[in-house]
Amino acid sequence: MGNEGRWYALVTAVAAGAVLAATFVLVRC
Repeated sequence: MGNEGRWYALVTAVAAGAVLAATFVLVRC
């Protein structure tokens, strides 16, 4: 019954990675 926290952490990590990747691309270009 603790899968919700795991999913929330996974989604948060993916979102943070996407933001970092977008920022990296914007800074490079």
